Amino acid sequence: MINKKISLMAVIAIAAFASIVYGVSENSPVIERTGYTQFADRTFDQRVEINALAVVGEIVDSEIVMVEETVTGTDCDECEEYVIETAVKPQYKVTVKVTEVLKDNGILNGNDLVTFYDKSVTGLGKVDGHTTQFISRYSVDYHVGDKGIFIISNDRGLNMMGFTHYYPLKAGQTTMTSEFDKMTEKAPIDVDSARNIAKMIAEKTQ
Repeated sequence: MINKKISLMAVIAIAAFASIVYGVSENSPVIERTGYTQFADRTFDQRVEINALAVVGEIVDSEIVMVEETVTGTDCDECEEYVIETAVKPQYKVTVKVTEVLKDNGILNGNDLVTFYDKSVTGLGKVDGHTTQFISRYSVDYHVGDKGIFIISNDRGLNMMGFTHYYPLKAGQTTMTSEFDKMTEKAPIDVDSARNIAKMIAEKTQ
């Protein structure tokens, strides 16, 4: 009996600490896949420290696009990869105009625009050609004109999970919070203190 070790390789990862499993509904004409994520309970400071880019900015473009991902397995006896499935999944493509750089590990290169992808989206796609409804409990809406602090990963391209790494900034408010912090009932963070801490972390890690 051939011993096969399956490894999942996605074109764009949500985050290094997130693990995703999917459930399939076989009784529906449209396949349903629901993502469940286990989160590392990291602070704002820790998120800044382990990611490549942290900026203050304004969303200037936001759209849902289809991104193809190939899931492969490895035959341990033959050491050959084989395709398990090919999926086309909806993802948010978000462009932010940067107004303040808090941390930058060589991502911006002087540009004031940055585009990232967030794969926590509910929408239709395909798996091996079959129409599939991808469902995420952790999707956030990105609206043009919204401002915030964005903590962005550089893992197979620029990507971010807004549920944990997007801190909206509202006019007149001196504190901020992410959707994850709301879910875990964490106290809001002081905006000025967060910005200063992020810059200090950037200086130490460069």
